[in-house]
Amino acid sequence: MKSKKLLLTGCLAIAVSFGIDAQIINSTQPETNIAPAMNNTGLAIAPNLDVQAAVFADGSGSYRIYWIDGSTGAVVDIDGNSGNDPDVAYYSNADAVVVAYENGGGIYVDDYYLAGLGPVNYTMNSTTGVSGGTHPNVDINSKGRGILTWEQGGDIYVCAFNIGPFTAGPVVGINGGTQPDVVLLDDNKTVALTYIQGGDLVIETMDYNDIAAGGYTPFGSWNYGGMLGYEHPRIAGQRNSNFSPSDDFTVVAQDDNGTLPEVHAFFANAGAITVGPILVNSAFMSCSGLDPLPVVAYNRGRVQIAWTQKYGGGCSGLWQSSPNNEDDVLIKSFSPSGFTSPTHEEVNQFQSSFTSFSKTSLATEYDGNYLINNSNWHESVLFNNPGDLFWKARSAANPSYIEEQMLISEERGNNFSLVTSPVNQTIEILSESDDLANFQMLDNAGRVVELKTVSNDGNLYSIDISHLSGGMYFLNCSSITGQEVLRILHVVK
Repeated sequence: MKSKKLLLTGCLAIAVSFGIDAQIINSTQPETNIAPAMNNTGLAIAPNLDVQAAVFADGSGSYRIYWIDGSTGAVVDIDGNSGNDPDVAYYSNADAVVVAYENGGGIYVDDYYLAGLGPVNYTMNSTTGVSGGTHPNVDINSKGRGILTWEQGGDIYVCAFNIGPFTAGPVVGINGGTQPDVVLLDDNKTVALTYIQGGDLVIETMDYNDIAAGGYTPFGSWNYGGMLGYEHPRIAGQRNSNFSPSDDFTVVAQDDNGTLPEVHAFFANAGAITVGPILVNSAFMSCSGLDPLPVVAYNRGRVQIAWTQKYGGGCSGLWQSSPNNEDDVLIKSFSPSGFTSPTHEEVNQFQSSFTSFSKTSLATEYDGNYLINNSNWHESVLFNNPGDLFWKARSAANPSYIEEQMLISEERGNNFSLVTSPVNQTIEILSESDDLANFQMLDNAGRVVELKTVSNDGNLYSIDISHLSGGMYFLNCSSITGQEVLRILHVVK
């Protein structure tokens, strides 16, 4: 699905075109095609604002944070820093955002603050090193308190934090384990933590105030053994107390049952696991595949669980009449007590297989002390066919996932291609259309770069890049008949 196009000039320029070959239904909103290939994602929605922060690793040792207008899907600002495996959380009044990530074997947090009027004008304040480790996850509850978790050397650690600026509390060791995720519940005292220990799924609750003081007082602990071992646990808590108690939370994880992985859910009411495991993907137990990577979020009175589903092994998929290797991101809705809706919803409309399984993120809007009206809700999903990042959203006004944005290049029928240029430091683009083509150059941070000279001889366009410094660039090529984004690595000798 990815076609690599090599361009050699007097300097060295390598261009890669990423595409999906018409695998998605076109969005009803404009598309934004400027993100580099991504490896993992995080997503948060600003309380009381239809603005969203999407973070992902760009594959070159940096993370990016895209500020997305939730009503249009437009990327309205871009920030980032060196680092990988990012997670993101909004402060309760949306005045601040924190990004936790790993860089060089250490855990770091960047805190961003509104620099002026407007919901997306954020400026990074500082980078704070917290500890050595990997696999960070971060959460801020509706009262503005924060919790961070990570793993280091086979052990799980947490710390409380405040922002304005970001200030980490004492590092607290919890237990041996890997792959932690954490939520600070809106009762403002309970931390719910989940992680993997020797293939078992562990869920613990503990006192936030003790953690802030450097201690560890568990409220409860639950341990579940899988068939071949649990992996990839995720956790979410109820953030709207007028729908269910503020100490409700849900954990999801995959049980690697050979080639038929199971997605399990565990529902906690009043701070304790009361229902589970529930087999979420029970309708697909005849479908072979790996790594559904489930995620979970509370949307007002419902618990939403999403995962990647492969229709291999001769099973008949839910969304097509005959078996094929299509992969879908599916979502299923539950009550806080674990009662399920009878149907699944399809988030994406891919008609052929992913390159690999999607690393999906799911987020919903929460009260944030604003006492948001019950009808004012937003829910969004980030999912990817690695190399291509997608964003979709729905709200009370649009209850179906009808807005699909592509946050990296969408190739529509190979409308443009690179050809070898005979001129030093000039790239040549061949358009398949006789219509006039337009070009826009962006740098790796998504900023528009001025093009020095663009000329054409019929369908062959020449673009002077002699004024550009070395680095990664994105050339957005468009005409009436199609659009393509070419990624260009410009190495100045």
